[in-house]
Order: sequence, then C-alpha cells, then structure tokens
Amino acid sequence: DRELEEVIAPSSGSSSAGSIDEGKTAVTALKIPDNSLDGLHPYQARTIVNRYICPLLYSPLVQLSPAFSPQMVLAESVSGQGQSWSIRLREGLCFNDGSPVTAADVLYSIGQARQEGSVYAASLSNIDAVQQADDRTVNVTLLTPDNLFANLLTFPILRQGTADAPISAGRFVRREDGILSASGNTLYTPDSLTAIQLVELHDSKLLNYSLKTGAIDYTCLEDPAGQDI
Repeated sequence: DRELEEVIAPSSGSSSAGSIDEGKTAVTALKIPDNSLDGLHPYQARTIVNRYICPLLYSPLVQLSPAFSPQMVLAESVSGQGQSWSIRLREGLCFNDGSPVTAADVLYSIGQARQEGSVYAASLSNIDAVQQADDRTVNVTLLTPDNLFANLLTFPILRQGTADAPISAGRFVRREDGILSASGNTLYTPDSLTAIQLVELHDSKLLNYSLKTGAIDYTCLEDPAGQDI
C-alpha cells in the first residue's frame, strides 16, 4: 500500500500532493479512516490514523523530507546555530478564514504546542525564550545548543486565540458533514483531489481488513511521530 502521506500530504512546491502521473486516472476523492473518539486537535490527537489526518487540516512551519531534512512550508527561512535561531514567515500568508499569518500567531502556537498534554511538548522542551522581532520574524533562544532545531518546527501554526477551535492554513477544511474539502488556500497548488471522506474506525486492527473490503482507500500503519500508540 502507498503510504497516506505520500498520496495526500500537504505540499507547497511545484509538484502538488495527490497529483497523478501522466496517462493515469486522476484521483478526485478518497476515503480514509478516522477515530472520532480521539478527535482532530493538531496538538492532542493520539491515534495513528488521526495524526495522519491533522497535516491535511493544519500547516506547519516546516515539514521533513524522506531524508529528514526540513522543507519550508509557512516558514520562508529558519536560520541560526547553537542556541540562537530566527524563524521568518513567508510574505502574504493567510489562514483559511482569510486572516493574515503573523509572527504573533507563531509565538502563540509555540506556547500552545509546549503545553502539558501536547504531543509536541517533549520535542520543544529545549526552548528557553521566544520573542517577536517583527510581523514576520520570531527569535528563539534554546537552553542548550541544537544545530538541528529547524527539524523540530513541524508543529501546526494556529491563528492566535483559536486553540479550542483551531484555525490554520491547511490544504483542506472540514465541512459540517465531516467531509474534508479543498481549502483553496493559495499556499497549495490546486490538483484533482478535492474531497476526502472520513470513515469511522475505532479499532486499528481493522485497518487492513477495511482496506481490502474497500471501506477505505488508503491507510498507514506507522505513527508519523515515530511513537508507539
């Protein structure tokens, strides 16, 4: 099975996720598993299936390549070394509600992602201080030097004050009927995949069976955070 993130993960480059090689049928809709008992909060989702859904709804500063090198998403650049780092946002970014993405949102999101209970809390525990330098720049001071700090900036950026009902700049938005539909956010190159149906599945042991019966189209059996669930 092709891993879900290879098929529908957010992308911000010249080739868009979900695109199909020339001569093949374009994918316009998918069915993927969802555990509603877990929820889709980007910092608190615990199940493997829901952790794979969250990157469709929420965008990070960077995402990691298969070789674990940071690729810029909302960030234009991440520069620094040792204990001192600077995060610069791309110009003209907007959340899916139309409001601009600013350094204040990054500051807020770092604070939320570091809170107890967040799946990102441990990876961000080396942060000592965070300061807003201007509307697009955040400076970070670490407790101890870490020249791979940019690799830790994979947590989603939320609009300031929306942690209880997260607003982000993701490739998809969740409709009232539960369908994920393309957000139209200019951060992402449009492609054929416009709708994703979430199929209720509470037991991870049924993932392979559901795939074979056609109840779902794609699934992943490895935790994207590399943790046991």
